[in-house]
Amino acid sequence: GMGITSGPSTGAVSLSGAGDLPYLAFDPTSIERSNFSVAMPKSWDEGDLTAKVYWAHPATTTNFGVVWAVQAAAFGDDDTLNVDVYIGADVTDTGGTTSDLYISPETGPINPGNAQAEGDLLVCRVLRQATSGSDTLAVDAYLIGVMLFYTTNTNTDN
Repeated sequence: GMGITSGPSTGAVSLSGAGDLPYLAFDPTSIERSNFSVAMPKSWDEGDLTAKVYWAHPATTTNFGVVWAVQAAAFGDDDTLNVDVYIGADVTDTGGTTSDLYISPETGPINPGNAQAEGDLLVCRVLRQATSGSDTLAVDAYLIGVMLFYTTNTNTDN
């Protein structure tokens, strides 16, 4: 799940006959962040990652650009968590239709901060770069999910 660390409010897009789809609402004027964690499999090659951001937005009439940043840090057994070692990449996407799902292009390479090792906890941070000139969406951007891509160097995790 996603944890709120610095301000995005929560909500849900109502889906006809299918319940609600939860999201985190990222402000159009200030930078807000949210974290999620993934325990990486042994097959991960401990190299760069990339990501795509799944998002939506409420009604607005013009200017649909959003700049997302996906950052990561790797933590192993007995590593201190009390450090800000996040390294990431931005990606710009364009919405347009209220309550449609948008899937961003893939980010550039993200080389997680800290030394990476098999079985590390990968802590990822998602930001809306609201102060970027390319972020023009005048309303909240709704973060729905993130897809991570990574390279493997073995076929099994046993």
